[in-house]
Amino acid sequence: MVNMFMKYDELLETLNKYRIKYPLTEDEEFIFVETLKQIIKLESSPFNIVLLADYYFQKSKYDLARKYYEMAIDIEELKPSKYKYSIIIKQRMYRKLGEIWYFELGNIKQDKNRALYY
Repeated sequence: MVNMFMKYDELLETLNKYRIKYPLTEDEEFIFVETLKQIIKLESSPFNIVLLADYYFQKSKYDLARKYYEMAIDIEELKPSKYKYSIIIKQRMYRKLGEIWYFELGNIKQDKNRALYY
């Protein structure tokens, strides 16, 4: 179970355990999400934030997905990542936000200009 006192390495180990397992049970999904949220609190990596956003997008929780994609973009724009995965993550978060705005996913109205921007 995830708790606030887990070390960063333990959190990563838990995350990796559930990230590769499919399908997850309801309890495992809860552990996966809570572990990811704890990791994001400790280290606001766009990679981990997009991983959580992708999870919410897949679950059709588009408002939460948008929140985390936008959070990842804000972090990436303030402090561009030096990691090689950076360009792939950027493409993914912008494309998914474009889909959200174009297809009116979640509680938003279609905004073709914003969709085109992303």
